Amino acid sequence: MAISEAQLNILERLIRESRDKKDKYVEETLVTAAACLIKEIPKQLVERDSFKQDGIVFSSARCPICRIRFDEDDDRWLSKYCPNCGQKLDWGTCD
Repeated sequence: MAISEAQLNILERLIRESRDKKDKYVEETLVTAAACLIKEIPKQLVERDSFKQDGIVFSSARCPICRIRFDEDDDRWLSKYCPNCGQKLDWGTCD
């Protein structure tokens, strides 16, 4: 299921309302839920690059959130989620 702006807006409204009511437990729960939903929005990898190793050209890219490096010869290449921070990844033209 794709996360929509409307869903995030609803959560933000609920967070504001819980702050107005001074309900700290509900506010913390909603903030956590919003953070989890935001991680489900795919983000394009950054710092895409190519490098040569033993005469073979490999590609590399980094997670846009935590900057962990993915190398083409790595088992994590084309993972749906970053194993370090949990961000959903959009590989675009990396495959």
